[in-house]
Amino acid sequence: MLPFCTTSFGRACVLAGAVVAIGLVFAGAGGAASKNICAVPSTGTPPNLTGASCVHQFVGPHFISPGSDALSVTEFNNESGGATATHLVLGVRFPTTDVAIRSVDGVSLALSGCTPDTSAGQLTISCPVGNVAGGGGAKMTVRFAPGPTVATSMKLTGTATYGEGTGTPGQPPNSVQVNYDTLTLSSDASADGGCFDAPQPVRGTNGLQTTYATLGAAAADTSLPCTFVDAGVLDNSLAAPGTIHSQISFDEFPTLAGSSPYATVRIQFTPLPPGVNLNKLKLLEDTNYAAPFFTTFITVPNCDKSGNIPAPVGIPAFTATDLLPHANDSCIYNRSPLPSGGGEVDLHAIGSPFDSHYGG
Repeated sequence: MLPFCTTSFGRACVLAGAVVAIGLVFAGAGGAASKNICAVPSTGTPPNLTGASCVHQFVGPHFISPGSDALSVTEFNNESGGATATHLVLGVRFPTTDVAIRSVDGVSLALSGCTPDTSAGQLTISCPVGNVAGGGGAKMTVRFAPGPTVATSMKLTGTATYGEGTGTPGQPPNSVQVNYDTLTLSSDASADGGCFDAPQPVRGTNGLQTTYATLGAAAADTSLPCTFVDAGVLDNSLAAPGTIHSQISFDEFPTLAGSSPYATVRIQFTPLPPGVNLNKLKLLEDTNYAAPFFTTFITVPNCDKSGNIPAPVGIPAFTATDLLPHANDSCIYNRSPLPSGGGEVDLHAIGSPFDSHYGG
């Protein structure tokens, strides 16, 4: 799912290129000293900075149930051909101090060498990395749990602060680059999720449609401190007009380890949309990866006789359609009628860097 990399220290490593959309001392404007290190630097004045291409902030999963844990991943890529980012510090800022930190890079905060800061009424975890040469990168993971005062959502800010030589003319040598991601706490049964020591089945429903995601007991990715998963249903008003008749089912989980690379995703339509026949249902998967969903989409294929996803297997590219060859990250292995005119479609799916969204 994610281009995670690890070393014995858990932070500094070479990254192959990220695909996720992932209390430091600000020494100058966001673009300072970033001409070589960061191809598209943050702009503006702290704390109002735009997202940078060299920093990726990810929250997994994006929907959790109250009381559940979540995972923050902050990654930095040195995008230069040879310049070194010196004295790099990675950080993640939570918009509240009502956050319990379970671990940083798989160990307790006290043992991580990282520093918490609550002086601004927000919690920031800052981790020193050292020097990162051109083409290299670094990552920090923080397992956390929002406290009871966090009602609906929280925006996390991932930060990379570093030096680059003497900086650009007229600017200080230090640079701060940021990016953002948002966690939503489900206020009803429409979404369920969390980051678990052992994978847990999750289920979300809005009454008209239900989505289940089951990863299996042996599916945990050992490179992560916990396994994140969510499943739920969104109202079809978030879909492009005229594209689907059903509600929108979604799920999210990392690339799976163990004997099987597939998760089981079940979508129940109760009832089926008017005029839709279960055996002829054309299940669509969004490839716009943002609302309005299904601006572009692919048709989910049937699994082969062994239950495998037809090749090529991979994440469908942004804006992929059925008109051109594309990768598949899921397939239909079963269709079953339900009482009162309902129907169930069962999928095998691999992890994706984006929440997968389905509709029919």
